[in-house]
Amino acid sequence: MTNEIKFDDLKYRREAEEFREVRACLQTAVRGIDVPKDLESRIRLSLADAPRKSSLNRNLMSIAAGFAVVLGMWLTWQVTGPRAVAIARQEYVLAVSQKVATIMRVGLQQHIHCAVFRPVGKPADSRQDMDSWLAEYKDLLPVVRAHAPAGFELLTAHKCKLRGREFVHFQFQEGDRLLSLLIVRKRDDESFESKGLLPALVESGLPMYNASVQAFELTGFETRDHLAYVVSNMPSKQNLQIASSIAPAVQKMLTRIEG
Repeated sequence: MTNEIKFDDLKYRREAEEFREVRACLQTAVRGIDVPKDLESRIRLSLADAPRKSSLNRNLMSIAAGFAVVLGMWLTWQVTGPRAVAIARQEYVLAVSQKVATIMRVGLQQHIHCAVFRPVGKPADSRQDMDSWLAEYKDLLPVVRAHAPAGFELLTAHKCKLRGREFVHFQFQEGDRLLSLLIVRKRDDESFESKGLLPALVESGLPMYNASVQAFELTGFETRDHLAYVVSNMPSKQNLQIASSIAPAVQKMLTRIEG
């Protein structure tokens, strides 16, 4: 089974612009409603003196009409809410990922979309067909389980697609701590070393590269044909420790898959 997430930059930018236009219209409409400063006192007087209320009623109806326009726009906004949420999420991902190196964005964007925005409610053990989802990568499952940090529960192990790229995604959780191991095949000239990054740590001869942005910590490593990322909302040192524990065994398994 493959979970495909569509992420079209051009389409997103158009929709984001529409989102901003709708928001601006709402703000303008609200500002454009002229509410008399003495409205409250006039309403009180009208209640005490019914014969004098006709002029006030006309003003109140004018104000009510303005509010009705805003209300109509707001209801329209509510109907299109899910679309607006999707746009806002994509806007957030783009803004956050621009703060790390391009090669690090690959794992960061996938983690946010699949682990943060699409939480999984049940442990992976309840999914009998999980191995079939992983195809050639299914032998990674016991390796990842064996090297996962104590207390973390494997929620899902699946293939996911983002912006045309397939990922193998192992997602763990312990309380409010999220942890992802993401594996993707390289594209031409895609390498941490070739991008001029300096390793934060070398474990068993395997260089590992770090990046931090907001609450996210990323550690990346690579084999001949694959990029791998350990991403979490834990402190940088802890994320690096987890990656250094998992990476050598994952590298060995990926090298075997690559032949």
